[in-house]
Amino acid sequence: MAGKDIYIFNGQHLISKKLLTDLGLPASIEHIRLVYTWNYWTERPMYIWTKDEFWRVDKKTERVEIGYPRKIATTWHGIPEEASAAVTYNNDLYFFNGKAAYKFHTINMTAASPINASQLWYFCPVAMKISSNGNAAHISSLSNFIVIVVITTIFSFEHKWPIILQ
Repeated sequence: MAGKDIYIFNGQHLISKKLLTDLGLPASIEHIRLVYTWNYWTERPMYIWTKDEFWRVDKKTERVEIGYPRKIATTWHGIPEEASAAVTYNNDLYFFNGKAAYKFHTINMTAASPINASQLWYFCPVAMKISSNGNAAHISSLSNFIVIVVITTIFSFEHKWPIILQ
């Protein structure tokens, strides 16, 4: 079932493969827009976004938390509706829309003005090439809990880092 699977990694090691419904998400979901873990919280929950709603998944139970889904527009101010990827990098949360990256301010819960995504990956030539081509991707071996959602797009890169693709 294309687009309904989620792959959970710890670093570069696959921990499990599940259906989105195994996490408590409704079977009616047609498209996952983005997935990320957020370092703002001690337990680093996983967030899963569709077009206009999001779910928070408890890392330990791997289940949607009570009170979800919630509307994106009421919580995530300043994030473009077209954002297709997100990553926690150096304890900051970034959302990507094409070549633009938006740093999300956790104190006032708003996004900053966009910057070119390639500015975030100056240390990695592969990632700069990806960003400069306008394909938002998460390339990191720094995170302890990385999620990959397989939607319908397949990319082949010659490197060993986990990637989040949409």
